[in-house]
Amino acid sequence: LLMVAAYALQWHGPIRFVFYYPAYVDPLFKVFVLAGLLAGERLRSRPALAAGLWYVTLTVLGTLARETMLMVPAIGLFAGFVARSAKVMSWHAVAIGAGVIAFLAARLATNARRGYGFLDAILLHLANKPIESVLLVWFIAFGPMLAIVCFDWRATLQFLRQRLDLAALPLLCIVLAYVGGHDTERYLFWAMPVMYLLIGRSIERHRAILRAPAIAGVVLAGQLLAQRVFWAVP
Repeated sequence: LLMVAAYALQWHGPIRFVFYYPAYVDPLFKVFVLAGLLAGERLRSRPALAAGLWYVTLTVLGTLARETMLMVPAIGLFAGFVARSAKVMSWHAVAIGAGVIAFLAARLATNARRGYGFLDAILLHLANKPIESVLLVWFIAFGPMLAIVCFDWRATLQFLRQRLDLAALPLLCIVLAYVGGHDTERYLFWAMPVMYLLIGRSIERHRAILRAPAIAGVVLAGQLLAQRVFWAVP
């Protein structure tokens, strides 16, 4: 419930930010990212034909919403490689191929703005974006409750060592957020499914500390301010 509330109240999340920027495509894209991660979990445990076809279909539809959907099968392919599962790897490779075809079809079917491509964006932001934003943006994107994960770093690292595919998603998102555009925190928020999982697990492990009124009050007040709850337009 805490994670749902944090998602709903986040100023650059879909529920609030769509009022400020109604043309952006992140809401639909996030639906497919979460659906793709869940389908990937099913494929990982039972790599059957139906699960594989559903996973590929979600990848194609998600890529039509936004090309960064290809992150999902990319981390899945990485997980399959680490687990040495050829069957799982093959489904993720098929999903990547189908997603690339969907992306190229979308490019052909639309009138993209000329003169500003991926390489232009990367070079522009590498030259102009402060490097310290790589650290600061995590707290802008998820708020000071991220400090709970930092406090719980040993258990978090142990979990991520077991799930290197989940660890790869925030790392991919921070790279894309840094070079992909000016809205760095909004792009890093794509890692929300994994980051909220880590925050939720840390809260479960340290509920006793968070029962202290002073600590809980500071975290809650900081989170409400960071998420700009008191600003109608963020």
